[in-house]
Amino acid sequence: MTKKNIKKETVIQEKIRQAMKEAGLTQTKLANKLNVKHPLINAWLSGRRNPTVTSLKKIAAATGKPLQYFFENSGNVGSIGDGNKIGEQNFTSNPSDIELLRKDIELLKKEIEILKLKNELKDKKKK
Repeated sequence: MTKKNIKKETVIQEKIRQAMKEAGLTQTKLANKLNVKHPLINAWLSGRRNPTVTSLKKIAAATGKPLQYFFENSGNVGSIGDGNKIGEQNFTSNPSDIELLRKDIELLKKEIEILKLKNELKDKKKK
């Protein structure tokens, strides 16, 4: 594992921990919400494994955070277009890639809103 990867993983681990704390979720509760086994959550938090984007989307929905939250202030996501940072490497985005990313972000935002509404309905039915 290089220093670049350690920095990136550490930021995501910290973000997951913080999101869990703010949402009042234990590892077990998060595992139940994501329909995964507890050891997987532990592996993400310890750095033994990295969550996939799909897993991060689910974590975001479960904790009420936008997907971007897990990458903010990490040096992993910059403003789209000019010269972004991924880890320690600069790159310039292709305009068609930027448009696809924007569309993906909008779809993710909609998915998160749908999941929030579903959770609210579940909570209302329980009452």
